[in-house]
Amino acid sequence: MLPPPSAQAAEAQKQASSNRAYWIRREAEAGGAEGQCELGYLTENGLGVEKDNVEAYKWYFLAGGKNNVEATQGMERLKQLMTAEDIAEAQKRAASLQGTAPTTAEEAAPPSPSPTVSYKKKIRKH
Repeated sequence: MLPPPSAQAAEAQKQASSNRAYWIRREAEAGGAEGQCELGYLTENGLGVEKDNVEAYKWYFLAGGKNNVEATQGMERLKQLMTAEDIAEAQKRAASLQGTAPTTAEEAAPPSPSPTVSYKKKIRKH
């Protein structure tokens, strides 16, 4: 049987989690869906950051708007634990990061790309 981790080892693990959360937060704030989803997970579970369901939902909401399936699942999980007011607050926070005020994940999604135009290169014969 392994001995319980020492206080020093526990502190080192806590510091490593905080460092990881720092870099994930930077990716999330830059708009990366993977980082947003991961930060939602860390915040939902209090791993390296303070546990906060409203903040977690905000990050999941942003990533879900970019078609991140795991984020959508995270939102569904949290909806069962949150009030309508909590969800509205999370969406408001997400909107402040986006500069708009979406009310659903669909509204938070980026616009569809325009159709691709193909140009054929003309080859001249000499």
